Amino acid sequence: MLCFYVAFTSYYFFSIEHQEKGEFSWGESTRSSLLSAYFYGYLLLQVPGGWLAGKYGATRVISLAMSLSAICTLFVPLAARNSLPAFYALRVATGLFAGSVTPSFQALWGRWAPPRERTRLAGFAYSGGSALLWTLIWLIAVYDSPSSHPSISHQEREYITTSLQDKDEK
Repeated sequence: MLCFYVAFTSYYFFSIEHQEKGEFSWGESTRSSLLSAYFYGYLLLQVPGGWLAGKYGATRVISLAMSLSAICTLFVPLAARNSLPAFYALRVATGLFAGSVTPSFQALWGRWAPPRERTRLAGFAYSGGSALLWTLIWLIAVYDSPSSHPSISHQEREYITTSLQDKDEK
């Protein structure tokens, strides 16, 4: 799922339509190379990521990998504006870190799921079942505005709407 999200957002940000409106005038070759840089990194840590998860624990590897991926992603705008080689390096690094996540989840399934249920549980998680569960939680917990949310206090609702009005007036 993480891979799909990164691929989709990368496709959007590197697409021709987006680039014609944006601040970067990269050619198709550069955009394609930037997009594939993530997947080169991703491919490299598939097997080592599983080994690391087995040796040090999947939760540690996943937590570290996701944190480092997030940190790399925070620097993307700065690198994109100042150094194309740094941007390439960040894309590869983000892929390297993310590449260890899927095999680490496999190691986690191996320790948590009973053998007779492992295939079914992993299939649910990887086939979109977890995305459907996330969507259900999202639909129950998230509201379009503070005024439509049933469980926040009147004081909190007023604070939010007043602060937003103050922002609009500036």
